[in-house]
Amino acid sequence: MAYQATEPYNVVGAKENLTDILVNVTPKETYLVSNTRRTTATNLKHEWLTDALGSVETGNAVIPGAVVTADFASAVARTRVSVFCQLMDKLVATADSTQSLDPAGLSNEHEYQIAMRMKELARDMEYFYLNQTSATGASGVASKLTGLAQALATNVNSATAVRDYTYAVHQSLSKLIANSGGRPDLIYFKTAVALDFTQHPTSAGGGTGSVVISVPANQITDAYDMYRDMFGVKKLVPNIGDFATVTATASASVFQLQTDLLAQAFLQQVSVVPIARLGHAVNSMIKVEVCLEYGNELAHGL
Repeated sequence: MAYQATEPYNVVGAKENLTDILVNVTPKETYLVSNTRRTTATNLKHEWLTDALGSVETGNAVIPGAVVTADFASAVARTRVSVFCQLMDKLVATADSTQSLDPAGLSNEHEYQIAMRMKELARDMEYFYLNQTSATGASGVASKLTGLAQALATNVNSATAVRDYTYAVHQSLSKLIANSGGRPDLIYFKTAVALDFTQHPTSAGGGTGSVVISVPANQITDAYDMYRDMFGVKKLVPNIGDFATVTATASASVFQLQTDLLAQAFLQQVSVVPIARLGHAVNSMIKVEVCLEYGNELAHGL
């Protein structure tokens, strides 16, 4: 009697061997959105005050017992800084038939698409925090938040120069910020600049004269490399996805930020809102209305 096992190649109706793990390799790291503190905006126009010390009086020497004859100078008025909140949204529509399927890797297609759009919304926010040009808004015109590239006007180190982000360029920018009173603790840079940092002095232990204090390669850690210059220690964070698009120049895409002065001011928190059906589909909208506080722009640099 002949023996013939049924071979898998001839089976009709075999279910595809599609792993129940979905892989998304799209750059989605949003450092500012994930790590910047949150506060509340109570108006579409969001404002705060900045102040500064007066100049040093190089002739401030008084004779003991002298009669006060000079005029009392009035205090310098504080400066009002204004930005506008920006409304953003993402729409999701999933057909009822799609919802009834049994897709590999997930249990609910609509919820999965909402999760994907929320990640996209976070990337949009990250991009705008860095690059957006402000707009006041009007009837039929959307208001827009103020991005850091627009806000930082004082400590700008040759933003139009075509050159690498050398050690000298970094030190020059750090000096500008320090002389303005800033104490940045974060260096947020385009990935194109990463190779430039490898040309700066380095040391795994942060020895004398070193500036890049590297995380040991054989350790599993969530820590970032640290950068020590003459003005302090700063966290080195690559801008995954290259959301910073100030110019094509690498040296113009490095932000030095004092993070305790940054805040995301929400007029509307991120929320998922069901939308009325238009037929055989379930609809949702993810929305947020927010702006970025940056305190005194003198504390940062670009």
